[in-house]
Amino acid sequence: RLSDIFAEIDANKRKTVDGLISNAAFMAVTLQDLQAQINKEGAVIKSTNGNGFETIQEHAAQKSYNTMINRYSAVIRQLTDLAPAAVKTESKLTELLKNE
Repeated sequence: RLSDIFAEIDANKRKTVDGLISNAAFMAVTLQDLQAQINKEGAVIKSTNGNGFETIQEHAAQKSYNTMINRYSAVIRQLTDLAPAAVKTESKLTELLKNE
């Protein structure tokens, strides 16, 4: 769907846009997977260290999610900046991204 929005973009920007779209798609799917894992296992985990003490740590999936959501937001911001003016005016990109 994003490719349709950028169909008439300048050829020089097209490679950049295609890469950003590909990365955004990958991150969207990965974020959904991480979110499901966090919902199932929780955002924190209990573990026992080498001395036998129980500790509570942030789940690795939660750490990955936190990092990736920031990068995903940056990619979406870049796509928004590269969107043709007509699309920005019509807010099609914004509507599409809200539905993702």
